[in-house]
Amino acid sequence: AEKLLASVTTGPLQIAFDPAVAVFCGSNAVNAYRDLYQYVGYVRARDGIRNADYSGTETAVGDGVVEWDEFLPTLIEADYTGWVCIERSGGDHRSTDVLRGVARVKSLLPQPAEG
Repeated sequence: AEKLLASVTTGPLQIAFDPAVAVFCGSNAVNAYRDLYQYVGYVRARDGIRNADYSGTETAVGDGVVEWDEFLPTLIEADYTGWVCIERSGGDHRSTDVLRGVARVKSLLPQPAEG
């Protein structure tokens, strides 16, 4: 993927990075982001687990195998300034899952110093 992205020489090109897709493909989300960070324009904050049949199942943020306590600092380390959108495309409690995901992500981000 990196070779393909590097070969594009005209016009802007960025990717939407989805940690759940990295998990579904059998990759570590942090390592996958580190390989592609210079091309990332948007982060879809989804979580998931990889199934025995090499497919994946999306979960609420924090209920899968994405290591959010490592992934989010990696975004900061890479000076990522784009959007992080907490998404839930399946499940019976999508709204609640998204709210929990927002709270989880906020709890793991450094808080601005007061005063």
